[in-house]
Amino acid sequence: MAATVIYTIVAAWTLIEIHSGSSDTHALAEAAKTQAEKMGTMSDAADKIKQAAEGMVTQEQRVADNAKSSLEASNKNSKAVLDSAIAASRLEQRPWVYGVHFELSAEPEKDKDVWITGYLSNSGKTPALEARTATQVFWWHAEPPESNFDLLKVDIRNMIPPGNVVSEESEHERMNERQIAAYQANRSKLYFRMKVYYRDIFQQWHWTTVCMVHTYKQPLNSFTLCDHGNDVGEGQPPNH
Repeated sequence: MAATVIYTIVAAWTLIEIHSGSSDTHALAEAAKTQAEKMGTMSDAADKIKQAAEGMVTQEQRVADNAKSSLEASNKNSKAVLDSAIAASRLEQRPWVYGVHFELSAEPEKDKDVWITGYLSNSGKTPALEARTATQVFWWHAEPPESNFDLLKVDIRNMIPPGNVVSEESEHERMNERQIAAYQANRSKLYFRMKVYYRDIFQQWHWTTVCMVHTYKQPLNSFTLCDHGNDVGEGQPPNH
């Protein structure tokens, strides 16, 4: 009897402990679940903070790139404006050399030297430096072929001041009997060509080409422009 009572008491106590342990285990499980949920929420928050930070970095990089592009575009535009202003100033200040008057030395005759004197003027605002000229004289029934001035002798004149006129004499030429006959019969004309090279104060080289024509019995100082060969451009003289 006593053993039975003791067994019953022990069994009851064991059941109570088991039930109590089960309750504690459930409480621990619920606490663990709650903690896990909190940790998940914190992890989500951390991810969102990370994404926000990365977005801020990307936005800041985009702002920096846009600012850099804007600065580069502004600098490029400023340089273009400055270059344009410099070019306009140089164009406005540079020398401009052209032919203003031409004169034949005498009416061509058999075995008699003739030459043409060309008068050049500088209409610019600065001197034409190191002016160099090459000339040609042709007797031709029509406009002669294009000249290669680079193969011709070049005469050097130091400077043509603004507003000044200087003279340049061509090579002396002599007509034979056949040329004289064709010239006097108006079957040929006398052509004069000139190319003037000159440098401006900005160290840039320029050139002017002139082509004039004279016919029999015209006044010695009466020339007309050729259809081609009167032009201006940029470039150095030959062998410079």
